[in-house]
Amino acid sequence: KKKKLQLELKQAEMCGNRTIALCATRDTQAHNNTNHCYQQAAMKLLFVLAALVACAAASQPVFTIKRVGDAPMQAQPTADDCQTCISFQENWIDALLNAILHMEIDTCGDLCGLLNNTAAANICDLLCDVVGIKAFAKALENGDIDVIYICQDHKKCPIDDNGAGVIHGITVAPKVGQRGSTMVVSANITVLHHTGTGEFMHNITSTKQEPVQFANLYEELQPGSYIATLQFSTQENKQTQTTWHSGDYEVTTSFCMGQCGSHHPHTKFFGKQSAKFSIKNNDDDDFDDDGM
Repeated sequence: KKKKLQLELKQAEMCGNRTIALCATRDTQAHNNTNHCYQQAAMKLLFVLAALVACAAASQPVFTIKRVGDAPMQAQPTADDCQTCISFQENWIDALLNAILHMEIDTCGDLCGLLNNTAAANICDLLCDVVGIKAFAKALENGDIDVIYICQDHKKCPIDDNGAGVIHGITVAPKVGQRGSTMVVSANITVLHHTGTGEFMHNITSTKQEPVQFANLYEELQPGSYIATLQFSTQENKQTQTTWHSGDYEVTTSFCMGQCGSHHPHTKFFGKQSAKFSIKNNDDDDFDDDGM
């Protein structure tokens, strides 16, 4: 049975000079209003999707990876290379999911045509046409889009099934940070054999809130020793409903070739390491310092 959704665009948290948010509530009784709602939302959603991406970009963590003794790698993506293909996962998946949940989408063209970015729309068409709109929409809702594998399958990203690596340990600084501060996670890794495209998955857990995940992609790595660094803000983020309450946290960093946890070919799990840190706010009474 087709879902009946009623859209409401309302003012939300400030992101730069724009204040746009998309809210949706189910209304199974609003049969007469639904189509009218879709027509109005179709025009507005173009601007909303761009605003959502802009807001997400403003709060994105910063990831760098450097070979020991070298300067940090600075990727320079072009319209046809691997970085452009996999950056689609970081920049546009959430926007497409909003469109799937809030609009009537019948074809890949309907969905991908909403993206106000030619490169992103082309990649969207590439991914969607492989499996069809229904399977693509279901995969978006389930978070089951393996962009790395699809980009590799279409010869956008390098493959090397002989890839091998080790993650030796991670550190977090500062060990105790004020809420709103920037935390830095550093992972020491060794690449034993040249890798294909992969990612670092950072999973942050606490008894105070839902887990937070950051996935950071790399195109390929040559043999050698590296330091992979993630910087993220503990400022409250209402878009992702992340509050960063005072308390103790644990971050686990996984080093993978391919997408971590994927069942597709060219995927390997090289290992994971964990470290602890704490968030403190002087105005809170719920901070429990256990001496970490």
